[in-house]
This record gives sequence, structure tokens and C-alpha cells, in this order.
Amino acid sequence: RTCASAPPVTSRSFSLGCMKGIQMSSVRETGIVDKCGLMTERAWVRFWSKVDKNGPLILQTPCWIWLGWKKDGYGCFDIGRNPARPKSGVKSLAYVLLWESINGLYQRTMQLDHLCRNPACLRPDHLELVTPRENSLRSESPLAKNARKTHCPKGHPYVEGNIYWLDKPYKRRCRICQKAGMAIQRAKRSSCK
Repeated sequence: RTCASAPPVTSRSFSLGCMKGIQMSSVRETGIVDKCGLMTERAWVRFWSKVDKNGPLILQTPCWIWLGWKKDGYGCFDIGRNPARPKSGVKSLAYVLLWESINGLYQRTMQLDHLCRNPACLRPDHLELVTPRENSLRSESPLAKNARKTHCPKGHPYVEGNIYWLDKPYKRRCRICQKAGMAIQRAKRSSCK
């Protein structure tokens, strides 16, 4: 790749990994990034040596699994160290580094979602650029699972006229069930008198 044909690897893609505010001059000192901000051939060889392209078959294509260091399941690539400063390592999320090298930088308001649900996967066609809200709703977190529910446990639909929002954010109850529960409590109180 030449400086004109490839998107530069910037300090922003590094800061998405494990470190913030890295100066590109300190990254260039490592010899891993050239004067145009592109990763050198040597860095890409080291990068690809940590990728297994024969991962589990998901979405009709195999995942490209990161075999190197991981943080919370997501692969991190150590861009390099300056020999004069042993603790000067710059880390980047491997899937972000690869995606940005192919597609260019993306807006900070967006996130890359793993369609295969495998955080160690780097395969670009298993990644989709989405809003943080969309990414959260696609996850398997309790918030996302509850947001996908269309009916209450008793089978009543969660529609605009049948939702009672609690004080806690994103906490909802079925109005029909809430009224029935209140009627039962009133009946219990009146029978105690």
C-alpha cells in the first residue's frame, strides 16, 4: 500500500484499544508505523500471525479468531514499543484496526457490532457499523433481553396504552397486570378489617 491508497492508522484507532491520548510521533518511533501513519509490512505480518481464519462456521463463513492477547474477549494488538521506553506499548482493538484499515475511520458516535456474537472475531463481513443503542439492543444483556420482549409474563402485549413505566429507567410493567395486582391487594386489605 502507498500513502495515497490506504487510510492511515491514527492514534484514534489505537485509543479505542487500551490507551488514550497516544501521540502519533511516539507510535512512529516504534518503527511499526511509517511516516504516512500506515502500519508497516512487518507489523501486518505479526498481526496476521495471530489470526486463525478457520474458526467456527457462523453466518455461512468461518470466523477469523484472534489468537493473541484479549481483554474482555476482544483481541488487542500491541502496535509496538520504543526500545528507549520499555513501557511505551500502544495497543489497539484488533478488529477495529483491521476494519479501519479496509474501510477507513468511522465516526465516534458509531460502534462495530459483531454479527456472529463472537468478540474474538475479526472477519470484516461479520462486523457492522451501528449506533451504540442498536449495538446494546442486539446484545445478550438483561436490558437488551427485556427490551426485546413484546408481551408480559401473563401474555398481555406491551403496547403504548398498556405500559406502565416505573421510576427506574427502562423498567416497564403491564397496566392490566398492575391493575389486577392492585385489586387483589385491595381485596386482601378489606378482608382484614
